[in-house]
Parts: sequence; structure tokens; C-alpha cells
Amino acid sequence: TIYRCSKEFENSTLKLLEVLRKNYTNQVTIDETELSSFFSVIAPNLTSEVQKENLSPEVEKRCVPKPLGVKIYLDYDKNSNVVADIRFCYEDFEFNPLMNEKVPIARNIIGENEALHQFIKTGFMLDKANAKLILAKEDTIYQFLSEEIESYMKRYEVLVTEAFRKKEIHSFQMKNIGIRIENNLLEVDLSQIGIDLTDLAQMLQKYQLKKKFYRLKDGAYMKLENNETMQFLEDLTTNMEIDSKDLASGVMKLPVYRTLYLEKMLESLKNVTIQKDSSYQKMIEQLENEGKSEEIELPEGLKADLRNYQKVG
Repeated sequence: TIYRCSKEFENSTLKLLEVLRKNYTNQVTIDETELSSFFSVIAPNLTSEVQKENLSPEVEKRCVPKPLGVKIYLDYDKNSNVVADIRFCYEDFEFNPLMNEKVPIARNIIGENEALHQFIKTGFMLDKANAKLILAKEDTIYQFLSEEIESYMKRYEVLVTEAFRKKEIHSFQMKNIGIRIENNLLEVDLSQIGIDLTDLAQMLQKYQLKKKFYRLKDGAYMKLENNETMQFLEDLTTNMEIDSKDLASGVMKLPVYRTLYLEKMLESLKNVTIQKDSSYQKMIEQLENEGKSEEIELPEGLKADLRNYQKVG
């Protein structure tokens, strides 16, 4: 007495059956002049139900759309906006749907609209003068590049220029860091960090604001979320009381008493080459050996229960 239809059935076949029921018929006659519209607009929603019988080759060629293919050419414009040049393809015939040209073939209008709707949903806007789609906001570009482009690649043929490929999302990973002691100061050398140092302060500011990305001067995107290197730099500047603007110099200078704390921070880094000079290594060895000593002389009159590292201090 009750049957629950699938959404697909409800939105396609059931609607057609309703038309037949309301008209008290089990047959609809379509004029030949309307066949093209039927196969372009109605039939794509009923592909599993529609069977073509006794259609002449001439009528089928003129009225029944070939399978729809979508090509997307992606590039950046001079303002670093993403530009999409689209083509709808029916076998060997392809055209730009944004040019409003008369197309002399049967088309799958439903399929075409679904493709265009996906672009609109992503945030693309019409560049009418160039008959292209454009993505201008940084947040939507990052969202498109980091997540949504995958669904486009699964459904359509996506082609990109070399300029577009170079501006893909990169994950910032520090390669090298140098540590030395000079003039009784700890020096942290970031000059070989693997990125333009003039970007570091702004990158760190974005990271502290919980932003997902930073856009470099060349237009490329640097992923910031869940980033070990950015966390290290934040700890370095915040806990060591260093002005983030000093990162641009490439060399951070710290009081030598921060040695053990810095060493702990360095231990958390993975896949990073850490170059330690002999004076720094000697300092670490000395502090570690003192830490192992059980005979530490405390000042007379000190009334406190100290931890071992406090005694060493």
C-alpha cells in the first residue's frame, strides 16, 4: 500500500507519470518540431527510462544529443584571478556556451545547465567581454584550489597552463636552520629556511589569526593550517619575545640562557636539517651534564622546593 520512491525516480519518471495520469492517457504525442526540445530538456532526466524505437537516422542525428563533454582551460589573469575558459563538446563539435552563438546540433540542455551551475556554486562570475568565467576572491580561489578542483577533475576534462601549475598550493616546510653562539648570544639563522624572508612576518601574522593560507607575492598560495614550521616560528617569536618583523633579517638573536628551551623546540622539528656550531653543542653538553649532577649547591637561606632544571638554573 505504500512505496517510498527514490529522489531520482520522484524527480524524473514520477513527474512524467503524473502528466500522463492527469491527462487520462498512457501516451503523449510529440510533434516532430518539438522532438529536439524533448530530447534536450526532458529526456536527459529520464535516460534510464527512455528507449528510442523506429527513429529515422536523420531525425536522430538532428534531435538526439550526443554525450556531453566539458573541457575547462584554467589560467590566471594579470591580477592573479583564476580564469576559466569553458567548452561544451558533442563528439568532434565544441563551442563556448558563454558566447550565445547559435549551435547547429542537438544539445543536452540539462547537462549543460548542471555544469554551469557548478561554476556558479563555486563562486565564478561572468567576464562578459572575454566570454570567460572568473574567480576573484582569495578565499574562494583557495577553496577552489584546495578542495573543489578535485570534483571538477573527476567530472570534466581540466587543462591548465604552466603559469597556473606554478601557482598551485604549496605546503611550507622549513628545510634548514642554523644555530650558533656569538658574543655570548644565541643566533638562530633562518636565511636558508626555503622562502623569501620578506614574506615571513605577514605569514606568521596570518597564522596567528588562524588563517588557512597566505598568498605569496608571485600569486602562489602557501598552506598554513596544521603547519609544523609555522608553529615553530610562532613559538620562537612569542615565547622568546622576538618581534616578528625581525624575521625578515634572517637571524634571530636570543639570550644565551634560552639555550635549553631552544633545544627542546628544535627536538620537535621533523625533516629539518639543523646545523649547530661547536660552541652551541658544547653549551648543550655542559648544561646536560650539569643537569645530571646530583650535587648542586643551593644558596643559603633559600626556602623552596626546586625541580632539577630549576636547580641547574
